[in-house]
Amino acid sequence: MDLNKIKNITIRQFRIILFLGALFISRSCSPDPSLEILENFSIDFEGGTGKRVLPGEKIDVLLKVHNNLTSVNDSVKVEFEIISGGGSLSVNSAYTGDDGTAFTEWTPGNESYNSKLRASVYKLTGEYLTDKYLTASCFVSDAWNEVTDDPDGSITDMVADTVNHLTFMVAKGALYKQGERYFIWEKITEPLVESPRTIELGAERVV
Repeated sequence: MDLNKIKNITIRQFRIILFLGALFISRSCSPDPSLEILENFSIDFEGGTGKRVLPGEKIDVLLKVHNNLTSVNDSVKVEFEIISGGGSLSVNSAYTGDDGTAFTEWTPGNESYNSKLRASVYKLTGEYLTDKYLTASCFVSDAWNEVTDDPDGSITDMVADTVNHLTFMVAKGALYKQGERYFIWEKITEPLVESPRTIELGAERVV
C-alpha cells in the first residue's frame, strides 16, 4: 500500500480518537444539573419533620425555598401530595411569595402510623427542581402503633405511678417523663439522674 495513503489513514484515525477524547472530557467536566440545583437553592421545611399527632389534627406545612445566587427569591411552584397515611390538604399546590415560602395545611388520616407528605418544586418555566419529604407520626386509636423512633423506640426501663398519673422511662442513658399526651416525652436533665440505667419509684421520688 502507498505510504501516503497509510499516513492519511493514520492521521484520520488519530483525529477521530482525539475528537472522541475531547468529547468525553467535556461531558465529564460538565456540571451535574442536580448538583447545580442543590448549590443554587436551599429548600427545607420550616419547623422540622417527624411531628407526633392524633388523626384529624392539623399540621402547618411551610416549605422555604431560598435562592443562594441572588438576594431576591424568585417565585417557584410547589405541588404537595400525600404519599402515605391518608388525610387531606388545604391546597395541593402553591407559589412561593416574597419570603420564599409556600404553605398548605396537612391533616393526617388514620390509615397508618407513618404519614408522609411530598413537596415537588418547579420553576415557573415548568422545569423540575427537586422533591422534599415531610413525615409525621399519627397515633391511631384502637390500633397497635409500632414506634421505632427515639426516645420511646429505645426504652430500657419504665415505671408508672397510676395514682398521681406519672410515668417515667429510661432510654439511651437518659430519663424521660411522660408529657400531657401519652406519646410525648420530656427529657429530665437534672445532674442527680445523669446517665441512668434502671429506674424505681419510691415513696417520695424517682430513684
